[in-house]
Amino acid sequence: MTIYVTTLDKTPISENPHNVDVRKVHGSPSTDVVVITLQPGETLKKHMTPVDVLFYVLEGKGIVVIGDEETGVEENFLVESPKCVPHVLINDSDDVFRVMVIKKLTTGEGKDTKTRLL
Repeated sequence: MTIYVTTLDKTPISENPHNVDVRKVHGSPSTDVVVITLQPGETLKKHMTPVDVLFYVLEGKGIVVIGDEETGVEENFLVESPKCVPHVLINDSDDVFRVMVIKKLTTGEGKDTKTRLL
């Protein structure tokens, strides 16, 4: 057995359609884990995923919009985002807003899935 350890500062920023700091800290055939760091005023583009997603706030405060519902979140909050519902992360604060995103990559039928920008 091998223990794999990843550190955020040594993980490169991934190209993404949102043009923000996104770092993939884990990838496997079934799951991706990324950390999104939004600077003050930054936001993700509205998009949806064909699988359920979890957002865990690591640092700061911000807004999560899922469908037509909006809620303020802060450090140590966990938010469930259901599949096929548009969602957005917004940093409306004066500080960094850092969120861990856990996304399942396959459906129950084992089919690959992809994120869709709206």
